[in-house]
Amino acid sequence: MTLPIFVTSPLPLPMDRVPSWNESVYRYDSGARQATTGWDRPLYTRMAFTVRNMGRAKQSSLHNFYNERKGKTEPFVVKDPYDYLVQGITQVPSGPTIAANSGFYFVEAHSWNFLPDSANLVFVSALSGTLISGSHYVVSLDNGFVQLVIGKAAADNISASGHYFRKVAFADFQEQSFLWDQFNGSFVLEELLPRTS
Repeated sequence: MTLPIFVTSPLPLPMDRVPSWNESVYRYDSGARQATTGWDRPLYTRMAFTVRNMGRAKQSSLHNFYNERKGKTEPFVVKDPYDYLVQGITQVPSGPTIAANSGFYFVEAHSWNFLPDSANLVFVSALSGTLISGSHYVVSLDNGFVQLVIGKAAADNISASGHYFRKVAFADFQEQSFLWDQFNGSFVLEELLPRTS
């Protein structure tokens, strides 16, 4: 299943976003502090956007997109207005041979898993040059898994450049109209891990 792309790109500003590590922090009577997290990377558990003076056509597409997702229930993808680039990141380093029909997850510089934007994605093999989507690899736009159609030799490196999406769901949505066919509103998105719903 391919997740739908948010109707407004780039995302509107102003934006308020809060990175979260879902950390647990304990402070003991002695003054000692202990903290832990089970996450490998931060998630933006709150990305809030305010929309002003939106025309009827734009309001209608946003309103319908929210309802098509059944409110807060169905995930979709957005491109972060600032953090969306991957440049020359080694996806599969030299090492063991990888058989055809196996693969790897798409990651960025911190080795964090993201969903690639297939329209802006280039994989380059050190031995074969630029790989072709559909002929050399297939990308799942649901979880970012890259399946190699051809195998990878032990001496080969595969690197990627391009754009990526964040998998999100609505956490809140509201709109107001003070003038005929002019709308203000806000919506809040919650980032989800790419491999989960």
